[in-house]
Amino acid sequence: MAREPSLPQPQAPPERMVAVRLGASHADDWEPVAAALEQFTPLAEALRPGLHAFGARGPSRYFGGERALAELVAKAVALPSASRAGVGVADGLFAAGLAAEAAAASTDVLVIPPQQSQPFLDDLPLISLRDPVSPLHGDEDGAEALLDVLWRLGMRTLGDLAALSEADMLGRFGWPGLLAHRLACGLDDRPLQAEAAGDSASVEAEIDPPADRVETVAFTARAL
Repeated sequence: MAREPSLPQPQAPPERMVAVRLGASHADDWEPVAAALEQFTPLAEALRPGLHAFGARGPSRYFGGERALAELVAKAVALPSASRAGVGVADGLFAAGLAAEAAAASTDVLVIPPQQSQPFLDDLPLISLRDPVSPLHGDEDGAEALLDVLWRLGMRTLGDLAALSEADMLGRFGWPGLLAHRLACGLDDRPLQAEAAGDSASVEAEIDPPADRVETVAFTARAL
């Protein structure tokens, strides 16, 4: 009797994320935007050209809440040479990035309340899985094949996909299907990779008289 595939469970709810998106802007705008974000956090990450993100928890406490933070970020990244920027806040990077995309087309800022990412995602088109903020974006062939099958099965929105069984998606489409389902359900728990510039540390010691043996240097290094 075949065993059902095990489903890895998220360890915690997705982290609250802030995403910043520029529209069709010149490449020179991306560096000023990254510099502007440094006043809010040293941990902002440039995910793709024109797409930046950072965790909301610490900065939102310091700047008076998520909406206040998002509005300040929107003002800080408003550049004369850039098309309209959008700032989105949501559970998980995927929802935050799509919220920022929606904000760029309307209000500049869109904050999705905690645990409301899936309702926000439900009405978005299925092709949102190909968005640059999606982990499926880099796998064009695999994502296209998956989307094609889902479309032929009648899926039109992320809500249609979220309504399916997670076990069925894993069993039929493997890990890409499971990933797509979790994205549609607002369960994107990808961490950011940015590190603060001061996170690394170094120490030094003077050896007097100068060592002429590797063992001496190694012994000194172990003592630091």
